Amino acid sequence: MRSGVLEIYNTRLKMQNNELLNPRDFVIAESGCEDTKKAVSACQKLIKSWTPELENQMLKAFVKLYYDKMYQRWGPDDEEESEEYWPKIKSPADLIKYTGTEDVTLFALEDATYVKSKSQDRYESRMGVILELNCPWDEDHGWAALFADEKFVMVDCLDAFL
Repeated sequence: MRSGVLEIYNTRLKMQNNELLNPRDFVIAESGCEDTKKAVSACQKLIKSWTPELENQMLKAFVKLYYDKMYQRWGPDDEEESEEYWPKIKSPADLIKYTGTEDVTLFALEDATYVKSKSQDRYESRMGVILELNCPWDEDHGWAALFADEKFVMVDCLDAFL
């Protein structure tokens, strides 16, 4: 298959799956954990378990983060700035259209989340997988989503997780 035809095929396949992001294109960074093998394995598990529902849950949370945290705090000072830097984002598709799909990076982070122990009355730390997405409004810090056990937990600025 020629590359142009393959690209069209992959785009159609993504549309059929209702995915805006292609998990096969995610880059796995090996930093964040001392046990690199375990970290890469956690990232690969998230990629294998990726679903349109999981993606939609995460992207809707990013849209909410955009309005609740970024737009409200640092949003436009005037109408001209509003149109150029702060577009109206009403859906996950609008978000991805503006942020793009390049450079979606995964890395595992030790002690990313805490859960109550089943055997004792205490909390235990768990490894989490961070998905980093480009953020045109906060290029220095980026956006990130936290996943634990292949389940979506939350989104925030990347700094919140580091």
